[in-house]
Amino acid sequence: MDIFTWTVIATVVLSLLCVGGAVHSHLRGLGPRPVLRWSAFALVPVGLLVTGAMRPVVIGAQAVGQYFQHATMTLAMMIGLGVLAVAVLMFIAGGRLNPRTRQEAKQVRQSRRPSAGVKGAGPTKAVAARGSAGQAAAPVPQQRRSSAPVDDEMAEIEALLKKRGIE
Repeated sequence: MDIFTWTVIATVVLSLLCVGGAVHSHLRGLGPRPVLRWSAFALVPVGLLVTGAMRPVVIGAQAVGQYFQHATMTLAMMIGLGVLAVAVLMFIAGGRLNPRTRQEAKQVRQSRRPSAGVKGAGPTKAVAARGSAGQAAAPVPQQRRSSAPVDDEMAEIEALLKKRGIE
């Protein structure tokens, strides 16, 4: 078969796979978002065919096929294929994870920031105890805790600590 025939076959197969994904998403009741995305992916091969960009894709796929047809499976090639397989699995797993909402992302950012009292807290006890060789260690004032809890979880934690006599 010539290259044009392979190009048309590849276009039809890829488009039908994407249409199948759209139908599957619709039948599972996943909502309009995945159906619309699969439908958009179904149009990509058709657009590539009409613009003439599908031909280099098919030629590239044939070149990769010929390379693996004549390549000798060495240890390095097996390791490389293993790395590629892991990358594909990670990509698929990442797509299956639920994205964070804006509120969840904001909470994570806030939990990673140091609190205001810790920023300008001066030297630690170990640094203050060490001091310089000829000087006595100066006492380090204890940090003051803010009286207002940051959120509900912190309020619960502070209540538990106070209940057990820890401040």
